[in-house]
Amino acid sequence: MRGWWGHPLCSRNARPEKALVGHAHLRHPITPSIMTFPNPRAVREGVKQEMLRAFLNYGLVAAVLVWAAVVAMMAYHLDESPWRWAFAALSVGGLATVAAIFWIRKYVDELNKESDQESKS
Repeated sequence: MRGWWGHPLCSRNARPEKALVGHAHLRHPITPSIMTFPNPRAVREGVKQEMLRAFLNYGLVAAVLVWAAVVAMMAYHLDESPWRWAFAALSVGGLATVAAIFWIRKYVDELNKESDQESKS
């Protein structure tokens, strides 16, 4: 049985020189007795928390940008249509919405910093 790195996992007869063929960057064969792995559930929870935080921070922005891009593509393909400029205005409005979201986030972060500083004083 071999690990993902290509070395025998628990072979008493494993020869280090044969185990290192093709893996010259590894000087010693890795055995499970010296390897430590983090708890998979803890790793999954950490990844979930990071993804949730990223989604909450940037999910709305990404959705608005995708929507604005789709509307801009529709405006681009509406040649000689009275709706072309309305769609272009909607797309620009989507970009302005993204700018407003970032401005509001910055404003709220500054208010939180001020309240934290006041509470520490």
